[in-house]
Amino acid sequence: MAAEASRRCTGRRGLTLDRLRVVSLVLAAWLAAGGCSENPAPPVDPPGEHRAETPPPGTDGGRLHSGELAFLPFDGSLLELIGERDTDNRYASTVMVQADEPALGLSCNGVLLHPRLVLTAGHCVCPRQSTGSPNGTERVTIDGSGCAKHAQVTAVLSAPVEGSSRPALRISSQRGQVKSHPELKILFDTRGDVEMSHADLAVVVLEKPVQLGISPASLTDTEAQAGELLLMAGYGHERDVGGIFGTRYFKKGRVTKAPIPPDGRILYDSQGVHFNTGYRGGPCLRENAKGRLLVGVVGLGKDAEMSCTSTSLYSPWLLTHLQPLPAARLKEGAEPAPPP
Repeated sequence: MAAEASRRCTGRRGLTLDRLRVVSLVLAAWLAAGGCSENPAPPVDPPGEHRAETPPPGTDGGRLHSGELAFLPFDGSLLELIGERDTDNRYASTVMVQADEPALGLSCNGVLLHPRLVLTAGHCVCPRQSTGSPNGTERVTIDGSGCAKHAQVTAVLSAPVEGSSRPALRISSQRGQVKSHPELKILFDTRGDVEMSHADLAVVVLEKPVQLGISPASLTDTEAQAGELLLMAGYGHERDVGGIFGTRYFKKGRVTKAPIPPDGRILYDSQGVHFNTGYRGGPCLRENAKGRLLVGVVGLGKDAEMSCTSTSLYSPWLLTHLQPLPAARLKEGAEPAPPP
């Protein structure tokens, strides 16, 4: 029964033993949250800035509605595998991204490069499709066809509330146009694992800037190196551990393979893909004396590995979207383009 519940949530036909063990840990939290949802990101208010007030515990079975927060039974024992909470807004440039087309069921993370520009993974806004192959077998792919035309981006700042373990949230939600990388191509094998991934990137050009005064992420000039420690951040775990909507998590991983063109994927160590899916589309960051620098975007991976799509390899494409924006944050040492 647990395996069947997990199959409906993931849309995958098979489960590895690792995932079955994970299901036994998190099924209770899912059931307390009302089960899985085809669109995992809860609805948010119309575009603009909002303050989310904390509802009484157990309101409406813990489901989120406009202007409310959902509080689920918290399972802190899973945090060791999932990551740490970003309680002091260190990674506030990490945002939620949800395709406007509900039928696509696509929801992920992203990262602000500019108050009006969000970078995310291509698979976050473009659905899987079944296509034929020369030998007559069916292949599952993701490419630039059929992508969502628009997406909703939600940024969150949290603040502690005296006498309460539940933070107060400021939320800014803006709509934007989706533009996937023109060379986006992901192939899956018969088990549903990634066989090939190229240019798994997309941007969302917002109609209005995010209004919370969050500093965008800076692009790095230096490619990731094997053995380097990178950090990823994302929002996608509240259903796994029974946390709070709008809570960011972060965790670190060591690079096991630097990107080699034209693949462009940074591989790093993993503790099982289930514990990394909540970071998909979010930033892979290098933290050093220069600050927090964007090295890649979390992509799809296997149970034994996780991947980031290198931003350095695709920087010319990124700059074509950044340069027209006033006061755009460009690469280290680069001068921003003049206002158009």
